[in-house]
Amino acid sequence: MSFLPLTASRPDKHRNRSAWNASWEKDLETWLHPPQPSVRGPLLYTKDNAPGWVPMVMEIVRSEILVLQNDICERAVMKANLTEDWVALEPARRKDIVLEALYNTSCIGPDMEQYRQWCPDMTVEALGNKGEPYIKLLEFLVRSNSDSRQEITLFPHPLVDKVFGLEALQVPMHAPKSRLERCYFVTLVIWRIYLAFYGLTEVSRFKKLPEECRKAIRSSIAVNKEERHRARKNYIQSSGDTRYCWGCGIMQSLLPGDKKLLACAECKKMGVSEVKYCSRECQKDDWKNGKPKPHKLTCGKPPQAAAEGGRQGKLTCNDKTIPSADPSFKRSLALLHQIQRSTATGADYVLITKGNDDIGLTIPGKAQKDRFLEMKQQAMKNGDVTAVKGILEMLRSYMPFIASVSSGFTLLDLKEQLEREYGVKL
Repeated sequence: MSFLPLTASRPDKHRNRSAWNASWEKDLETWLHPPQPSVRGPLLYTKDNAPGWVPMVMEIVRSEILVLQNDICERAVMKANLTEDWVALEPARRKDIVLEALYNTSCIGPDMEQYRQWCPDMTVEALGNKGEPYIKLLEFLVRSNSDSRQEITLFPHPLVDKVFGLEALQVPMHAPKSRLERCYFVTLVIWRIYLAFYGLTEVSRFKKLPEECRKAIRSSIAVNKEERHRARKNYIQSSGDTRYCWGCGIMQSLLPGDKKLLACAECKKMGVSEVKYCSRECQKDDWKNGKPKPHKLTCGKPPQAAAEGGRQGKLTCNDKTIPSADPSFKRSLALLHQIQRSTATGADYVLITKGNDDIGLTIPGKAQKDRFLEMKQQAMKNGDVTAVKGILEMLRSYMPFIASVSSGFTLLDLKEQLEREYGVKL
């Protein structure tokens, strides 16, 4: 469904990628219109209000996203120094990689390029100028990867979420079709950046949709002119600035003088930088009365986990087994994945295999368990190499058991996993 007032004719992306991308990024600037009071109308198809063919198409797309997201998490956590190497790249090289990823993603089928209209954050400047934005997307995906690995991770964006409605985040399996289109495009860009960064290529993994499904996707534009006008009006009046108060919605640019929005301290500890407030009073009100949930129920959780009712509540800093990281210690993607898997399964430590059959270990005996958790907490706090070595030595004694349930996982695999998680050399 074409929702933004898109440029009718773009430069040929195969002949001039830069001009083609510049045309897209100019269109995406439409998302930055100043906010107006929200006016909602019949904008998006969901499984509840769509014609019969839409749920079928949505389920096909959802299954493709799920496979891809699981593959990204598996690859990313197994790659040592990914974060450091990506951040260390020259900005010009990062931008080249991002542009290549955007181009390759847009070449997947006749409809994929149109999904970019829901992705104002998928630009060369936003993802390539500095290294952190891409790493944050990876970290968010790793942390949000569902416990059963059967649920997709949606990617929040303040402006887009206002258009889709908060209900789009609450139940990912019932997300509006356009929300899935955004999720699909963002997931593919993350994957294509990874491939381009490591000089890898991939023959398209995606099954060609049945002709009736492809026609159904393209026919989603078939709404009458009045509905299109209403949808576009809703968008213009719902757009906002990315820098806004989580409570009242005021833009930072409208605050008096040099006043700035301040981030929620607990959310910031967990790497959730979106939650900001214009005043102490606004923060207190959102803590008790925030919509759709009071912030006290979602504080310290990734935006998606918060919207889903705290599925990942164990990842908050309030969990006694997960201390806050020291300011000088940056948790790796592999360590974030370890935290997610161990808290989801209740295991003391999870061996991450190359497939999806991870092995959860529970340390027997109170004295041994307490000693192990003490070393684990110290290592998670500041990457203490002595604590990491202690973890390795304790887990070494369980290798006979590990070998009995997974003959492919060796002591060398364990050593390399700990090195990826804590960035140390053992």
